[in-house]
Order: sequence, then C-alpha cells, then structure tokens
Amino acid sequence: MVTGISTACFNPHTETEDCFKLINEAGAEVCEAALRTFYEYRPEFAKKCDTAGLDVRFISSFPPNFEAQLFSRSRRVRGDGFYWLDQILRSAQLFGAKNYIFRGSVLDEDINFITGRLNEISNFCLRFGVNLCIENSVSGLYRRPDGFARLKAGCPQLSGALSLNSARLSGYPWQMYAANMSGALSVIKISEPEALKHILPALKNYAFDGCIIIENTPNLKMLKKISENA
Repeated sequence: MVTGISTACFNPHTETEDCFKLINEAGAEVCEAALRTFYEYRPEFAKKCDTAGLDVRFISSFPPNFEAQLFSRSRRVRGDGFYWLDQILRSAQLFGAKNYIFRGSVLDEDINFITGRLNEISNFCLRFGVNLCIENSVSGLYRRPDGFARLKAGCPQLSGALSLNSARLSGYPWQMYAANMSGALSVIKISEPEALKHILPALKNYAFDGCIIIENTPNLKMLKKISENA
C-alpha cells in the first residue's frame, strides 16, 4: 500500500501543470493527474507537464464536462463523449497512468443498459492500457454502497475508488462502501490526512492493497510528513 497526492490538492490557486513540481517537493512518488477542463484533456497539454520522478498512477476529469454523454441513447451525443474520453486516454498514455477514475452520471434506471455502456467504456479504456475505476459520488453513477456489486456483476473488469468525502455526504459509513468493493478496491481518496490513522487499521478487513490519494490538503509540510511516514 502506498500514499500519493492528487494535483487537486493545489487547485484552484495553482495550475495543474505546476502541481507536479509541488508533489515532488512533498516527497510523494505516486500521484493523480486530476484534469479540470477540456484544455487539459488534450495530449498536447500532457506533453507540457514535467512528471519526472513521479508515478502518475491515476487520471481523472471534471465529471460534468462529458461523462454523462457516454450514457446517452443518442449516438451523436455519445460520439462527443467518446471524443473527449479518447483525448484523456491518449493523455493517460503520455502520463503513464493505468487507471481512469470515473464517476459518470445517468438518469436511466435500466441496469442492463447502464452496464452495457460501462462495458463499452471499459473496453475503450483497455484499448489504451487503462483500467476503468468507478468512484462513489452523490451525483454520479455509484451512489449507494450496494451499487458497486450491481455494476461489477454486469462489467466484471470494473474496479473501485472510494472517496471518503463522498461517503460522508451520502450519509452512509465509508466502511459499507469499502465492504461492497472488497477485493476490487484500487484507491481510497481522502480530504483530511488525519483520517489515515482511523482508516488504516480497518483496511485489512477489505482486502485493500492499493493506493491512498490525498486530494484536498494544500499544505506542503503536512504532505511531506505524510509521504515520509507512508
């Protein structure tokens, strides 16, 4: 298990391309490239980023931008969504990222339709050597703790990302989400580094041997301390 830092820690005061240097200075070896806008999704942007010495293990986008389009019943709308997914996956290859953290959004209640689209999205990602990793979100596709098992039953290659902040907003204990993703949980995202001492002892119960990403602590001294003790 390793601890890393997301570029989201330093937004909006620092541009994404400058965040990698700060992450390096904090002593972290693993990070998430949290891309915020269409400008940042393009491979041309990834080429500008100096990630030397970093394992950019995860990549993510701003969900409202296009993720919902991937579930549209309109081929034209889906085409737009897949265009931007293609751009992000090309960027993921340049970063060396092997996981796309995805939240999605869909109003359709047909689970077969949803998992059919998830398979399409996941297979598209695999063409670029990237795994689809769905994160719990109160406004996304995976809202309730029991949702992951239903999605994975229809899309077996799916892995999970646990956001402690989103779990708190949902009103369900994070342990319920972790149990539902047990054995397929790739990353846990925390906003408060102090939460580490509370969750680490419990993680052995959920077959977790992935990465913990800090996503909302723009304090270099705190991040460096955590990285040194990870």
